[in-house]
Amino acid sequence: MAFTLSVIRTAIYDQLRANLDRETNVSVDGREMPPPVIRFELTSTPDYWETFGVDGMCAVEARLVLDPGGVDESAVKRLDEYLSVGTGNNSSVIDALMADKTFGGAVDALEVRPGAYDADTVTAELLLRFVARKQGATT
Repeated sequence: MAFTLSVIRTAIYDQLRANLDRETNVSVDGREMPPPVIRFELTSTPDYWETFGVDGMCAVEARLVLDPGGVDESAVKRLDEYLSVGTGNNSSVIDALMADKTFGGAVDALEVRPGAYDADTVTAELLLRFVARKQGATT
């Protein structure tokens, strides 16, 4: 696998879209979408190492911004659902991410950590870290 960010973006979009309610918009291409929206954003330049060697690796750090739209009780409930796990009703962003931690082989590993939570704007972030190996890498 080459380190192609557009492939990773597309794989994340496809997986989130397949596993979240159709009411939720997903943006991984930099375009703004109306809420409720899950927006993928890179947080830094990818960290490449051993890129020119046989066992090249890449780490990508990003965040998912969860914006359920509004600041009323229904927005709070929707954000609660996005942040819940094991709901079985296509509302959990964590469940959608963990459906396939490799996003169909686009990455080798996924780590999800909590990010910022803003009660005033009723938004939250999940911090993501992906690791991808160069095609044919053995380590």
